[in-house]
Amino acid sequence: MTVDEIEAIYDAIAIKIDEVGEGQAELYLAKLSLLLAEATGERQTAMKCVSDAASGLIPSA
Repeated sequence: MTVDEIEAIYDAIAIKIDEVGEGQAELYLAKLSLLLAEATGERQTAMKCVSDAASGLIPSA
């Protein structure tokens, strides 16, 4: 996937987050994540993505 394709996906997600509203953003992202995981059909890939997505976001203890 090219950088432009990734940016287009990011833009589409950002637009949908705005459309569903701040109160539903977390639910939307959870549903999107599960749908994308199902689309890959690969548990290991999905689990790696779950971990990778948190990289740099979890505060240090």
